[in-house]
Amino acid sequence: MSLSSKIQHRIVSLLIFAFPLFFLPTTQEYFLTNKLYLIIFGSCFLVILSAFRLLQTNTISIRWGSVNTYIVSFILIVGASILFSSPNKVQAILQVNMGLGLLVSLLILYMYTSTLKVKPLSILFYSAFTLSIISIVFYFNPLASTTLPTSLQFFKSQFFTPIGSQLDLALFLGYFTVTSLGALSIMMGKKGEKINIFSLIVALTITIGCLISVSLVYKQLTTSSNETGTFRIELPPLNNSYRSAIETLKNPRTAVFGFGVDNFTTAFTQSKPASYNVTSQWDRNFRYSRSALLHIFTEAGLLAMIVFLLICIKALLSLRRFKSTPMGDDWKIVTIGLVYTIFALILTPISLSLLFLLFVSLSHVALFEGTSAIRSQTLPSNKIINIVGTIIICILVVFCFYTTARAYASELAFKQAINYLSAKDGQNVYIYHRKAITYNPYIERYRINFSQLNLLIANNIAKNNNKLDPKQRETIAKAIQIAIQEAKATISLNPQRSTNWENLGAIYRNIINIAQNANVWTISAYQRAIALDPNNPLLRMSLGGVYYSLGRYENATTLFTQAVALKPNFANFRYNLAWAYFQNKKYDRAVVEMQNTLSLLTDKNGADYKKAAQELETFKKLLKNPTTPNAEDLKKNNETQSPLTLPSSPEASLSPKIDLPEGAQTTR
Repeated sequence: MSLSSKIQHRIVSLLIFAFPLFFLPTTQEYFLTNKLYLIIFGSCFLVILSAFRLLQTNTISIRWGSVNTYIVSFILIVGASILFSSPNKVQAILQVNMGLGLLVSLLILYMYTSTLKVKPLSILFYSAFTLSIISIVFYFNPLASTTLPTSLQFFKSQFFTPIGSQLDLALFLGYFTVTSLGALSIMMGKKGEKINIFSLIVALTITIGCLISVSLVYKQLTTSSNETGTFRIELPPLNNSYRSAIETLKNPRTAVFGFGVDNFTTAFTQSKPASYNVTSQWDRNFRYSRSALLHIFTEAGLLAMIVFLLICIKALLSLRRFKSTPMGDDWKIVTIGLVYTIFALILTPISLSLLFLLFVSLSHVALFEGTSAIRSQTLPSNKIINIVGTIIICILVVFCFYTTARAYASELAFKQAINYLSAKDGQNVYIYHRKAITYNPYIERYRINFSQLNLLIANNIAKNNNKLDPKQRETIAKAIQIAIQEAKATISLNPQRSTNWENLGAIYRNIINIAQNANVWTISAYQRAIALDPNNPLLRMSLGGVYYSLGRYENATTLFTQAVALKPNFANFRYNLAWAYFQNKKYDRAVVEMQNTLSLLTDKNGADYKKAAQELETFKKLLKNPTTPNAEDLKKNNETQSPLTLPSSPEASLSPKIDLPEGAQTTR
């Protein structure tokens, strides 16, 4: 093996070992984001080394296994899905769970692993052992009473794991639990075969770590968010995931290319039935499917799912041919792991760690094919051609590396903005938000956060100053204009996502008392959001609230009625509808809806119940004698502290209102 091959062998081995353990507290999301960029940067470095090796040897060697054609076909189909269906193509390429950048990097890692004869499962076995030890230690929460910096507070949770989440950890350790137990059973079935004590200890440790992780996953699934905090796991309903996948078949383009990578939410909101609002997850729109296989179907189309299944089937069929290879019984262990991975992909959401396990298993399958699968091509011994070829490869890789580095720099800048927000350093929050957008203007969450930041600046100035000088009015106008521009930029990146329109509507709604005609644009934005998510009662409630605060009570009643029809067991919807009827002087209906509100409140001694009961009595008095409304009672009741709330106008206001420049006054 040449020196360059040895270096590549060590790099591949290091990448495989480090993947489950690698994380950095330098980005908003510490784990998956950094694993993604680790694989991308690592694969770029491997290709650069190969380019220089090509210059020296004039030979290209690659292991083209039996499943390679299917893998490449699958990645090409995903690329076509991004090209033809994904509205935000850059964000789709950088998507953590199924982005093109991830898949291409995994393909490169797969090629080098099989060609260099690296045994990835043996390496990952020790990564799993390390993860298990960490899981066992943190289960007892040893750092719970330790004083740590804000950025390291996650170390104080028993749910911490370097792989990212307890669900990913349970699946990852489950893989090595079943393969370890399978290996032990094979060894015990052979006469005279001695069991390695160290391997037995490692296998038992992994099994214990897996059981602990499974118990924590169960805890995160079954307990409230108050007990598990931000570590709670919420899985999309399986029936809605199936509906989202079937939604693709309603249109020829989506049937072929899907809704596009990073665009699962569009399918989810369009296919979500009204019955979804009966579930405990009614106020959530998921960005991933319950099943990885259904997720691929939804985002990349039916053909992508078929090819993906062919990859798995072809790999399993190939393993059956390797019973008599020098690998001995290894093929049985790899088969167990591959079957486990396939079932995990069918039954659990798509994740970076599952895809990594799949590609690692496939590379191990390719190893069984021996030297017959290695294809070498000697190029003409023309130095000029070789130099030009090497330069072209280096330019392409450097370009990919540079663009990826800018994307990662944007993640770092966004995290810095969050840190300065915690430190209440407003100036640097603004600067680093702007830097994040400059480095990568295609990430929607940057734009949304920046739009809300500028809105906050405008509201704070308008709210804290009774008399504004021309400079302050100009600052407010500029901040509002930027807020609208950023919200509209988010929509231009993905006009199919209802939350982007909802954000624009919220921006306009908050400047109704500051900018001319903002009420018209608010209504328009919310109507677009409702069209994209028609069975979401919260959007109808928000638009109804806009009408209510504008005194257009008939329109408010219509929207509140629709919200109640979609979610009839939500007290605050009934409460708002009761007041809309009251404002329309339909006191009989107001009484009925307030009684419905009381029937939904279980705590008879709570502030909600007392407030609604008092207002019901007032409504009844008005029903008997409409000419003598008890305004003082109503005012007193509305001042009562209670989660039951009515829509209100934003606190910040200006007189005269600001005229916004052209371009900030229309929605796209």
